[in-house]
Amino acid sequence: MYNPYVKSDELKNKKIGHFKLLRVLGEGGMGCVFEAIDCRTRKKVALKLLLDATNSTSAQLEQACRLRDEASIALRLRHPALVEVLDCGESKEFGPFIVFALLSGASLRDELNDRKKIPFCELFERIIKPILSALSVLHGAGVVHRDIKPENLFISGDGNYMLGDLGLARFEGREAKTKTGLIVGTPAYISPEQLLSPDTPATPASDLYSFGLVVVEALTGRTFMESMGKATTLYERLYSAPPLHSVNKDLRGELRQLLSPDPRKRQSDIIELLDVFEQKANGLRKEKREPRSLLFYTLVTVVLLLCFWICTEQYFLRNNKPKY
Repeated sequence: MYNPYVKSDELKNKKIGHFKLLRVLGEGGMGCVFEAIDCRTRKKVALKLLLDATNSTSAQLEQACRLRDEASIALRLRHPALVEVLDCGESKEFGPFIVFALLSGASLRDELNDRKKIPFCELFERIIKPILSALSVLHGAGVVHRDIKPENLFISGDGNYMLGDLGLARFEGREAKTKTGLIVGTPAYISPEQLLSPDTPATPASDLYSFGLVVVEALTGRTFMESMGKATTLYERLYSAPPLHSVNKDLRGELRQLLSPDPRKRQSDIIELLDVFEQKANGLRKEKREPRSLLFYTLVTVVLLLCFWICTEQYFLRNNKPKY
């Protein structure tokens, strides 16, 4: 049986299979991600393994099962906006592990901490378009992510975002591995139906709600709870959508529907939703271009009229010059 009590700082320079651990990239409730090097190819990768601080054997087995499920899902599904899985395996000392392509490490949370807000046209190209496309692949395969949040969106080499951390993902209809009554996901981004009934399986509509909260946060610079104020009640969190008064009015309708407390009223066709958002982005780009075009043509007209006036004046001056 592997040792579940080891600490991340004790693992530097340890070898797991043919991978040597270099440094910790991040830790979560389920495991730890290291920067590692493949001793065969000398290529740097990201390696995820379990670091369980509990004394419950059932908890250890549940987490190990989740990590194996994550590897199974990630290896089965390929998409440019899904973090690529390169390898997976089992270590006698450390249990199951997964090897991912090494990204910059920066997440959407890091960018929002620096920038606060992202304009919609940029948000569409870098986040909405790739992530919704990746979710379409996941949902098409019967997989629900269950933990969409800024911390799980990672910057790729081209500056766009990828969806990562499938640790809580599950196939629809498969028996849940979570203990009865426990909420799965991050409370700030979880859907109302999951908060109301933790034993109710998450659906693709639950993922879309969470993503909708991420979109609104990126547009406004405020989380749902921040936008509602300090006196927000649980009832408001469950039955209200975040305020959208600071969001462009052309986007409010789609976002309100995406964030409906009733999952049956949310958009169900991701491709159709992508098309709508693309139309909105194109419309906003056109609005930005048109004032510039109007100003340009106005200036050209003024210059031409001025030139005409000067030429006319010169003509009359030459032809009406007094003769002595």
